[in-house]
Amino acid sequence: MKHFYFTLLFLSSSLFMFSQEVLSFNGYNGSGATVTAVTASVNDNITITFEDIDIINNLYTENQNSLFIYGGLDTSAGGFQGAPGFGDLGSQPEIFLDAGDTDSSTGPNTYSITINLALEYTSVLDGTEVFGYNLIFQNQFGGGGNNQTVDLYIDLIDKIIDRSTLNTNSVQIDAVETRVVNNSLIVNSNSSIQQIQIYSILGEKILDKTYNNNTYTEISTDYMAKGIYVVKVYSGNKISSKKVIL
Repeated sequence: MKHFYFTLLFLSSSLFMFSQEVLSFNGYNGSGATVTAVTASVNDNITITFEDIDIINNLYTENQNSLFIYGGLDTSAGGFQGAPGFGDLGSQPEIFLDAGDTDSSTGPNTYSITINLALEYTSVLDGTEVFGYNLIFQNQFGGGGNNQTVDLYIDLIDKIIDRSTLNTNSVQIDAVETRVVNNSLIVNSNSSIQQIQIYSILGEKILDKTYNNNTYTEISTDYMAKGIYVVKVYSGNKISSKKVIL
């Protein structure tokens, strides 16, 4: 009995140590908001969720399957450190409609992303102390009005960036490789692929194809215009999202 109790205690402690904190912006109504982390620092994987209730006025998310995060790290040098250009959507993290939200045409719309901020904002150097994460959600149109939120903030546990301890693949659910060769998109995974979806940068679904547990496939890109696309690879209940440029 004592051994059984110790095992349960060990498992519970392990689950706590390796748990991934979820930080949620619920019920966005056009006002600024701060979410405070309990355990997460810049070096940890976190899941960010965003819920838009109105979907028209405060932020236009109607029929938007994904949003973009214009964000940067809050350091002693100021906020939004390491942020890409505001209009450079291809360099911004993309947050997708949550798996439990199947209809973006009616509110509320809920989006989620798993991200490691130290690995995302690599222009902020190791040894920099990070206090939080400044972010703005914007749709594909960007640039003011109801195409973006007001400034939002995640208050992290103050910590110095130390990428030497991080696995560069730590945010990926599965090891999925996507690359373009000639007129083909090659998808190679270390686990079985059930479904692949391809979206344009405007959120239009270009392809939705199911597979019989393949781990490798080639998709013709002859019919696709040049531009940025998002490739979503489904494996069981896991999803890997990659950007490709044709």
